[in-house]
Amino acid sequence: MNQPLIDSSLVAEVKQLIQSAKQRAVVAVNAELTMLYWQVGKRI
Repeated sequence: MNQPLIDSSLVAEVKQLIQSAKQRAVVAVNAELTMLYWQVGKRI
């Protein structure tokens, strides 16, 4: 059976998209945690 070859540039592009999405998720989570800690600190 012959398997279709995947273009290496496509693989690299998809990897970059995934990495960018992960980085945006990290930034969003850090922002939320900062706000959470600020709100908790304000109350204590």
